[in-house]
Amino acid sequence: DGFFVVVFGDADHPEVRGVLGWAGKRSLATTDASTLFASPPVPPRLGILSQTTQSPGRFAAFVNQAVERFLASAREVRVVNTICDATAKHQEAALELAHQVDLMLVIGDRNSANTRRLAELCTATRVPTHHLETAAELAPAWLDSCRRVGITAGASTPDEVIDEVTRRLEELNHDR
Repeated sequence: DGFFVVVFGDADHPEVRGVLGWAGKRSLATTDASTLFASPPVPPRLGILSQTTQSPGRFAAFVNQAVERFLASAREVRVVNTICDATAKHQEAALELAHQVDLMLVIGDRNSANTRRLAELCTATRVPTHHLETAAELAPAWLDSCRRVGITAGASTPDEVIDEVTRRLEELNHDR
C-alpha cells in the first residue's frame, strides 16, 4: 500500500528476514528508533510492526519514539502490533515469577529470540538470572542463599530439557 515498513526486531532473525523479503527495498529492521531516517526525507507513509517475540513494553517505547520523531513529517504512520499473544502472556508470567523468587533460570537455546527475550526481561528485574541450555550448565553455587528458584523456558524448548533441569535442581537441593 505504499508504506515504508519498519520492523522492530533483529534484522538477522529468520522471521524478520522473511518480512523484509516481502516488503522489499522499502523496509528495514531495527530496535533503535533514533537510527531511523537520520537524514531526510522521511517516507510519507510509514508502517511499523514488531517481530513476534519482542516484548510489548519495548515495542511500545519504540513506537512512541518513532511517532514523536516522524509524525510531523510523515503523512501517515500506521502501527500494527504483531507481537504473538502467547509470547506476551509468557513474558508477563515470567516477569511475575521473577518478582517472587531469589533466582531465575531461563531454559532454552541461546539462538532462540524468544528465550533470549525471556532472559533479558528476567535480568531486568534485578533477580539473578541464568540462561542455560542443559542441566549440565546448572552451577550449584547459584543456589547459595536461594530459598525459591523460578524456572521458565522458551517456546521451542523441549519438555525433556526442562524436566532434566528440574530434576538436576531437585538433586542439588536434596544434597544441601
